[in-house]
Amino acid sequence: MSGVKCQVSGGRARIPHSGGWIASRYELGDLLGEGGTSVVHRAFDHDLRRWVALKLYALERALPFSPQEVRLQAQVQHPNLMPLYDAGVDAEQYVQYLAMPLYPGDDLETILRREGPLPPRRALNCVDQVLSALDFLLYRRGAVHGDVKPENIWVTRSGATVLMDLNLARALSEEPLGGTPGYTAPEVFDGQLDSRADVFSTGCVLYYALCGQPPFRSNDEACFSTPPPPSAFGSDLRPELDELCLIALSKEPEWRFQSPREMQGTVRHPYLLTGAGRRGRLRRGRRGVLATIGRLAKRCFRAIPW
Repeated sequence: MSGVKCQVSGGRARIPHSGGWIASRYELGDLLGEGGTSVVHRAFDHDLRRWVALKLYALERALPFSPQEVRLQAQVQHPNLMPLYDAGVDAEQYVQYLAMPLYPGDDLETILRREGPLPPRRALNCVDQVLSALDFLLYRRGAVHGDVKPENIWVTRSGATVLMDLNLARALSEEPLGGTPGYTAPEVFDGQLDSRADVFSTGCVLYYALCGQPPFRSNDEACFSTPPPPSAFGSDLRPELDELCLIALSKEPEWRFQSPREMQGTVRHPYLLTGAGRRGRLRRGRRGVLATIGRLAKRCFRAIPW
């Protein structure tokens, strides 16, 4: 069996896009999707004689899979979470791989690049299903996803939305606790990770789906910038959607929806964003002001060349 090795050019790994074998078992077929850290191929599993979706990560750009994370994804049973068939490393091809069911469709990143902004109803329906998956992880498994982004969301041709990866492979970056640039909640860089960080990332996905562009392009923007409201991108985007995104993208966790379930309730009924609800959130958010000041002071302290 011949193989197509992952090439490295200028310090950047290039994952093979067609042909070859992975782990002497999977024969690569068509390219299904491509993101910043991985590619997804249609592949044929010669051991079990079936077609699968094979997601590949260059070893130079991803951390090793954790056995605990692999077991978690292999054990989850939820219609909006992607099942895992197999996971491993092909050292000869310089890649890590995940084998998953082959559902006809595309990842959300590919859809948004091809189609641009989605109709609000379709965008909300997609995010609703992502939040169902996150709610299951939180309350049934006591886990957070940690890397919600369009590249990790698969949308089938029937409209079903499936969340992938469960943070099995994290992008390497200068920030030791950072995830995907532009989708990582500010508090994660201070070592705080809970379900509200997933809410922030999901808010980024919703904004992208509504507006056709991500709210942030870097971790610095995610920490310190405020994006334009979605209504600035189209007259069909109602003020309720502005507020929905604004709450989800709040810099302080206390200002956000406090769980995927709380955000899901608002996604399903955005008109319930009333003045009373805003006042309650603002009271809760005042407690986050001191945390913001403390976080900024800590970053300034770290930047001083002692």
